[in-house]
Amino acid sequence: LILLAEETGGRAVLSQNDYGQAFGALRSEMLSFYSLAYQPPINDSGPEHRIEVRMRDAELVARYRRGYVEKSQNKRFSESLQGALYLGLVDNPLEVKLGAGEYRGGGEGLVVIPLQVVIPVAKVSFVPNRDELMARVAIRVLSRNLENGQVTRSDKTFQVKYEPDSEGQWMQLPVEIESESGAHLLAVGVLDQESSVTSLLSTTVDVPAL
Repeated sequence: LILLAEETGGRAVLSQNDYGQAFGALRSEMLSFYSLAYQPPINDSGPEHRIEVRMRDAELVARYRRGYVEKSQNKRFSESLQGALYLGLVDNPLEVKLGAGEYRGGGEGLVVIPLQVVIPVAKVSFVPNRDELMARVAIRVLSRNLENGQVTRSDKTFQVKYEPDSEGQWMQLPVEIESESGAHLLAVGVLDQESSVTSLLSTTVDVPAL
């Protein structure tokens, strides 16, 4: 706990029955602090980077996050979707809507859940690709069985061509996932791979036995 607190700029208070003083110090710090931000350079020194904050006044002590790990786009996407699945951390800047088709039988007694991911064309980034404008959209679906906790996953990436008359319209992207019958929590992540903007949604479904 002490190491965790030191590395993240927190404060560890252990082996005490009275935490009044510790909470008082925390309150004082929360009412008077600085927020610092910077754009780290891109380099090949490895994924782990250290941070150091130096104070001009030697009597002042700074507590701050001691480092960070550089993560790939896919890693950030995966961790965000886990947050949606287990913690309900959803966000929808792409204004994604979800639709569903009829369930059908899958392999080994599983049930196929057909989903329709609908995204406004104006929310997606199109970039030049030869003589066309193309968007790349990655969709990942996690299904968690609420009875036994089992999680299944489905991934699909789409390349969508920009059409001149598509302003104000929606792109409809189909994706499927196989799950057992029963109550499930679905977490759906939609990643615009050109802009790195991610939408995270979750919903519950009752999958029938077929």
